[in-house]
Formats: sequence, structure tokens, C-alpha cells
Amino acid sequence: MQGFGAIHIRSRKCGQGTHQRRVFLLEQGTDPECHQDLPEPVYATAQGTFLERQGVPRTSGQVQQRKLQAVEKNPDALTHLSLSDTFCISEKTSFDIALILDADSISIAEAIPTILAAGKTILVGDPHNPALEFQPLDAFQDQPFPHSPVFQESILTAALRQGIPTRELWFSSLYGDAALVAFANSHIYNHGIKQFPTPSSEPFKGIRLKVVEDKVNAIAQAALQHAERHPEKTLGIIAFHQSTCREIEDSIRSQLLTGTPIAAFFTRPNPDICFFVKTPDRAVDRFRDVVLVCGEPEIASNNKVAICSTLAKKELQVFISETDSAKGNDQKHTLFREWITHLQNKEYNADDTTTSATSPLREQVLKALASENIQAKESFSRGGIPVGPVIIDANNPNRYLALIEDDCTAERFRDSVEDRNYIRPQILKQLGWKVMNLWLPFWFMAQKDAIGHLVATIAIEQSVAPPPSASTEEEDESEVFANSAPTTVPYQVQHPKIEGTAHDKPIAELPSAALITQLKFYVDSEAPIHQDILILRILELHHVDRMGPILQKALTEAINQGLQKKRFIKTGPFFYSLKPKELAPRNRAGRPDFERNLAYVAPEERALMPLSMDEHALKEAMGLLE
Repeated sequence: MQGFGAIHIRSRKCGQGTHQRRVFLLEQGTDPECHQDLPEPVYATAQGTFLERQGVPRTSGQVQQRKLQAVEKNPDALTHLSLSDTFCISEKTSFDIALILDADSISIAEAIPTILAAGKTILVGDPHNPALEFQPLDAFQDQPFPHSPVFQESILTAALRQGIPTRELWFSSLYGDAALVAFANSHIYNHGIKQFPTPSSEPFKGIRLKVVEDKVNAIAQAALQHAERHPEKTLGIIAFHQSTCREIEDSIRSQLLTGTPIAAFFTRPNPDICFFVKTPDRAVDRFRDVVLVCGEPEIASNNKVAICSTLAKKELQVFISETDSAKGNDQKHTLFREWITHLQNKEYNADDTTTSATSPLREQVLKALASENIQAKESFSRGGIPVGPVIIDANNPNRYLALIEDDCTAERFRDSVEDRNYIRPQILKQLGWKVMNLWLPFWFMAQKDAIGHLVATIAIEQSVAPPPSASTEEEDESEVFANSAPTTVPYQVQHPKIEGTAHDKPIAELPSAALITQLKFYVDSEAPIHQDILILRILELHHVDRMGPILQKALTEAINQGLQKKRFIKTGPFFYSLKPKELAPRNRAGRPDFERNLAYVAPEERALMPLSMDEHALKEAMGLLE
């Protein structure tokens, strides 16, 4: 197989399903040295895909730079085609490189036009995906596949059988908790799926095994309940046999009322979020927030188990019948049986044994925090990628307030300035972490100030941390999904009375001490408050419509002096009070349009809203404008 290379996607993130199979082609005429060593080791970006900057694979050294430069000089050299368009490639057209995404769901026959047109081909896919099986009709009227072995076997499977060289893409940012893929990671992917941990060490409760009398009816009822209570979460159902898929689909439709919101949930047209009932081979890469699995041990092959145990992003429920559960011990040893045993034993939590690289700052930081009576842990790695030091919530030992990032190590996603300043912080913030950066030069130049900033920031995070939730070992079945109905309070604005006082003067004539007092009043009252809103409050107090250079200079100096005197604290664009204050998400529906902007909502306030809410639902709940 000369000219072939394969990239294993252990994170199962790059593929977009068979409805969006894609091919990238580099035309002849680009610098031949820019791709002579493909495939090189690659890794995922923050979005979990191996392509970035015009679709060129990220590699290292001069090879990477030449690839980027070749495309930047001649953007037309890169061609992005859907699979169907490759059948129209002219015989006279040729390319240097072909990158075939979703190669595990592209058949040999479908890949032939691309392979013949390219001098070198790179296949991207997951070798553990099951091959397509002959089905009379897939759920929801998908087009039937041609009944031919050439169309049935994927090009990735055929190429791997010939021994082509491979590279591995192992990073994932897809799952809400690493426990969702803990079984697949240990039994199928050889601990190849790794991701950053979430800021909690509590046992994960988003996985449930249900032993029921009638699997079809139980799954249909669970799907209807989900559509009623949590329509913001996507849903998928997997059954191992086509007839079971049809039975579940018919059971759901028989209970729907036309024109209701529940019925609309099951008929969404967008293929990326629509509800589905499918067999494992047809559900490849159809990730959903919640996945319901109808267990059928007789036909559950290893590759099908790989699909069932990796598609759920937030919650997974597996249904088996009482008969299957009773005869489980008598059945032969299979991967499906191991999976069921794993679920029965509630062995959901991922390993937390990986340690961080040695940092010369970490020991000093831990000692400084201990001297301030702040509990911290050197590292936390549930998910396979360690972070730390992490700050432990004083009121909840299973929750972490924040983590401290330094620039002293060169671990994964710390190799470059881009990794340390952009990719790594972005992923951590998406997972709910409060990231505090600590730079080595600043630590030695102004260690006292650096420690003071850490202590003050941790104190703020502790003041707004939610109380520990009281939960029982076994929750009521009707409350499997957390209640997503948000509770907000009206945004209140209070102005001080300055008429007839020393503060009742034009802003430019006020001393800095008076301005600091006014700024502190609004920070204490509305923290966390955005800098633009804080300045607006001062202008409103003095009945000023707009700010000129003189006023801007006076307010800037007052803010800087207030920060130096520690009258209040600033993190990013937001100001925080030093007074303990219980924080609740605030509804801004009654505020002027200028203030009803998502950018003016602090991360701590957003974190109090349900994680399942998308941006549209978040804006609606907080009275923000689209």
C-alpha cells in the first residue's frame, strides 16, 4: 500500500457521521518538501479536530511551516470536497495529497476516485467502528446501502489489513466526564482517550443500568420523559437489531400528539442534533448529550459495544431485560457481558493516577497557600491529563475552586505560547475551571504581590461557590436528569445619595479618594461588575451622557489607585468586592439594552446556570438580547 498512511482517532471526535463525509486535497505544484514525511505525529486542537489553518495537518518543525506557507501562498491549492463530489473528479486532475476524513464510514468503492487522483493518501478514522450490516431499512427512512462487499467494508479496515503506517489522535474535549468512556478506554482503546478533568472529584452519576420487564416500552417512556423535561439536550437511541429499532420508534410515535413541543423534539430536521433510533453500525459518530441503549447480548459484537459506550456526551442509560440479567452468569465471556458487569458494579470513575511534570514553582506555591490556610492538591488528573495545583473548596472537599497554571513545564498543550495562552485555557474554561496564571519572572520579581493576588482571587471564588448538594445514593428514577429550570433574581441597581455632599461635584474636580469611594460602592453593590458598566454607573451618578478624554483619565487613575490600595479586585474585565457576598444569577430584562449583553455577565454568574443550557437558552433565562 505505497503512499498510504492512517491516523487513528481515539477520541472519536473528528468524524461527523456519514452524512458529512469529507475529503481534503492538495494539488500538484505545491512545495514537494512540505509533505514528504506525511503522516507525521499530530494532535487535536481545542475543537478536537486534527485540521487547522486551511485544513493542513499540524506537524512539527520546518515541515509544518512549509505546509502552511504553501497553502497561504496559493489558497487554491487546497480543495475541500464532499464525498459525492469526488466522483466527478476528472481523469486529468491529480493531487499530491488526499486527506480522507471519516475513512471508517467510507467504503472501498467510494474511496477509489480519491485514491486514484492522489499521489499520497491519508485516512482518518476509528478502526473500532463496526462495519455496515445489511439492513432492510434504517430507522427514519435513511437510504439503504448497496448490497456489495466492496461497498460494505470501509477503506480504513482494508488499508489497515495491509499493514499501512499509523499515527494516533488521542485527545478529546467531547465528554462531560471521563467516566462516560472509562470502560471503552480501558477495554477497547488501551487508555488512549484522554481529556482534561472537570473541577469535581465526586462520583459520576450520569450512567445508569436499568433492568426492566419490557425494554421497548421502558425506552420509549424514557425518551418521551426526556423530550418533555429536557428538550435542550440531544437524544439518541441504539438497539442492536433493526426490528427493535422499529418497535421503539413505533412505540414513541404512537404516544405523540401532533403539534405539541414534544412531537417537535422528535422531528428536528438538523442532522447534527436530531433524535434518532439506530443500530450501532448506523450510529457511528452520531454523538448526543443523552444516549439510551437497548441491550441485546446475543448480537452485541465488540465493535458495537465500542459505539454504545462512547456516543453519550453527558448521560448514558442502558436497558436490559430481567431475562438477560438472570441468565448473565450462564452466558459465555464477552465484551458486552464485561460492560454490563462494569455498569452493575458502578465502576464509573476514570483513573486519577497520572501526575504532572515537575515544576520548580509548584512546591513553593503549595507552601505559600498552606501558610494562608488554603487547601490545595498538587495535581488532579481524572481523565488522563493532569492539571494543578488545584484549590479545594473549603465547604465541599469533592469540588475544586480553581487551578493554578505556570509556565515552567512543557507538557501536552504547553509546548508553545499558543498552547499555554489560548488552547489550554480555552478548554479548561469550557470545562468549568477558574484558571489563575502564574508566570515565573513575576513570581521572583514580586512574589508577595503574586501570592496576594492568588489569595484574593481564591477568596472571591470561595465566596461565590455553591453549597454542597445533598444527594442520596439511589435517586428516584423520575429524577435521573438534573432539573434544568434556572432560578434568577432581578438585576438591582442602587445609586448613593451625593446631593449636597462633598461628592456632588463634576467628576474632573473630584479627588481620587472620592472617586475610589464611589467606585467601591458600585463594586460592593453589583459585583461581579464589568468595567464598562462600572464606568457607566459613575457617569449616571453625575448625570453625564458621555465620557471625554479628561473624564477617562480621571476614572482610569482612580481605578488604578483603587486596585493598588486593594479597595476592590479586578480579574479580566470584571471587578470583585472584598466583602463576602452570596451570588445568584441575575435577570437583566429590566435594564437598558446596552447592558443586556452576554459579554457583561461574569463567568462566575454563568457557572450558576445549568450546564445543559445553550447560549440561546442562557440569554433567554438572564434577560439578555440576541
